[in-house]
Amino acid sequence: MRYRTVHLAPALRRALLACSLISTVSPAQELPAEWQGAIVEPARPRAVVPATAIEYADIRRTGAEDGPRDYRAGDFALLSAARRKDWAAVGRLLKSGAQPNVSGVWGDSVLVHAAAAGETELVRALIAAGAQVDRKGASGFTPLGAAALGGHHRVAELLLRAGADVDARSADGHTALIDAVMLDRDEVVAVLLRHRADWRPTDRELGRHALSLAASLGHVKVLDQLLQAGFDPNEPDRGGFNALYWAVFRKQRLAVAHLLASGADAGAMSTDIYD
Repeated sequence: MRYRTVHLAPALRRALLACSLISTVSPAQELPAEWQGAIVEPARPRAVVPATAIEYADIRRTGAEDGPRDYRAGDFALLSAARRKDWAAVGRLLKSGAQPNVSGVWGDSVLVHAAAAGETELVRALIAAGAQVDRKGASGFTPLGAAALGGHHRVAELLLRAGADVDARSADGHTALIDAVMLDRDEVVAVLLRHRADWRPTDRELGRHALSLAASLGHVKVLDQLLQAGFDPNEPDRGGFNALYWAVFRKQRLAVAHLLASGADAGAMSTDIYD
């Protein structure tokens, strides 16, 4: 009887060899009895695993895994109610134990929404529940910045008494004082000055400090507040101009008169304003 020699292709031979090797590998050995207990692998803390897509996005946005991640449905309902300006629902959810620092995908903040709306008592309740007073919202504004924009001086006072940074900058680069002066929020300006807001920050557009800004916009009441608080009328701003220059340039006659009466030095500048 004659046997035929079968020639296998190289690829098939390699596959058969691999199968035979796998079948002959012995199972992994267990740790010998005499070594058991002598070698103990240290416990590895379980990584923080976000329970929801929103929490995962929050960790990716901040780059930090610390902080409360036990957000519940009621916490997100609190944030949703604040976005809808349903303040009654916000109050109910907060009383039921919702997390006041709950954050959305874009870093939204319940306190910023409440401060922007001038909800004084709700702001008080959020602070009492542990809300972070300097945490920016999705718009990039701090709670104090949002209150300044809205002209809510009582909210501003509450936040500052709770430890808010009076000179914190919002996403637009402005402090609360600059935004309050820009929008002629004289009551907010009074609160900020009582809490010793820094006068040196400037607006991002033209580099005007608070006095130059008030003079250029003709906000005379705010201008007088700053002068009475001790702002030097001859202090140059980032561009090297003083408040009188801006008042003349913008043809703010009343502001020019108030600045000259407060000791502004005209120098070689003509203070005659023509239409």
